[in-house]
Amino acid sequence: MTGDPLYWWSARDLATAIRRRELSAREVMRAHLDRIEEVNGRVRAVVSPLPASAALRLADEADRAAARATRSGRCTACRPRSRT
Repeated sequence: MTGDPLYWWSARDLATAIRRRELSAREVMRAHLDRIEEVNGRVRAVVSPLPASAALRLADEADRAAARATRSGRCTACRPRSRT
């Protein structure tokens, strides 16, 4: 885990690091947004991403909740999938 880019970390390891305040949710989100920008032109895996500003706002909300030592019990940066 140490030394690996954050986008290679498991969700469990990321959650643990955030809970221990070794990382912020914003750092994790920024790393993933940067990776999407870096490779998505080639792989086209993200078709309809959440705008970066909205994703970072959600990460900031998660960091504020962590600072208050509250747990929401859900992935705050994940939005529900729309069914069309």
